[in-house]
Amino acid sequence: MGHERAQVKRFLERAVRCRLFPGASLLVTRGGKPVLELCAGRQTYVPWSCEITPHTWFDLASLTKPLVTALCCMALVDRGLLDLEQTLSRFFAGIPENKDGITVRHLLNHASGLPAHLPYYEKVLKLPARERKDALISLVLATELIALPGQKTLYSDLGFILLGRIVELVAGCPLDEAWERLIALPVSLEGIRFRPLDRSHAIEPAFLAPSGFCQVRGRVVWGEVHDLNAFSVGGVCGHAGLFGTARGVGSLLNRLFSIYHGRMLNGPVSSSTLRYFWTRRPFDPSSSWRLGFDSPSSGDSAAGRRFSPASIGHLGFTGTSFWMDLEQDLIAILLTNRTFPRVEEGDRERMKGFRQECHDLIWQVL
Repeated sequence: MGHERAQVKRFLERAVRCRLFPGASLLVTRGGKPVLELCAGRQTYVPWSCEITPHTWFDLASLTKPLVTALCCMALVDRGLLDLEQTLSRFFAGIPENKDGITVRHLLNHASGLPAHLPYYEKVLKLPARERKDALISLVLATELIALPGQKTLYSDLGFILLGRIVELVAGCPLDEAWERLIALPVSLEGIRFRPLDRSHAIEPAFLAPSGFCQVRGRVVWGEVHDLNAFSVGGVCGHAGLFGTARGVGSLLNRLFSIYHGRMLNGPVSSSTLRYFWTRRPFDPSSSWRLGFDSPSSGDSAAGRRFSPASIGHLGFTGTSFWMDLEQDLIAILLTNRTFPRVEEGDRERMKGFRQECHDLIWQVL
């Protein structure tokens, strides 16, 4: 395994030299056990910055959607507190008529008709902090649809902003507290958490990878959420805000794997609900989306060519991802800070190609 390990290490180091990202942390597990754990690069490109280690925390970006918001929805469904067919009018007053038919299922399946992203922070940051969360929700609810609910799959941060608020309303507490109570605490989860802007944290800066320079904030974003809409409401939102190490993400995913395969009977969600969410039931037959989770798209997936159609995963804007092959019991977690120092034109396509090659190489060496 030494030669194969060195091959993957060289591949990661080459990406660092090409300045695709300053650093990366890779963890691959099979049958719940680590089979490949590698780090490359540093937190920044300067040679005196801290090296990336298995203990380095990254901004997980959109991995928040499946690992927090979708899992909280699962737990609430399990408890009979949430129904996938409930519409927005069940949770929000004064819903525009064209949005009244949007269900929780539509939001989880990215089939609500809402746009992908809008810079709401430009308005929200001008308000007092106590008014920002409600203002963000009002702005999302007032946004024009670009397709009818259930008509088309359109990946959307906006839908998960609403889902995060729905979780809060049903659970009766902020989203980060709901996630701790429903998901993290029952399995004593470590190495993965939110970093709300209004609270102190025990993570040393030496263990945090910066995610880039922000012109709006006028500083390097280091230990606070990269996404500005999430930043505008205090760092905790349904679409972004989660931080973690590769080991922390791996610990959560392997617990879910154990539930899925019936090896863990007292988990935070039931096996039947987990299997239901992870079964492909899209409104659009061409869609790769499950409920809150993605699956490999045919032909040109970031998962590469070797993950089976039964696999699920998700990508994060900052350069993070995970893929789980439910048939072959393999999980690959890749965390990078590819948005540091800034996002350049063409970076997304370069990162996609890197992800594909990396995942194919993992299968090759294993």
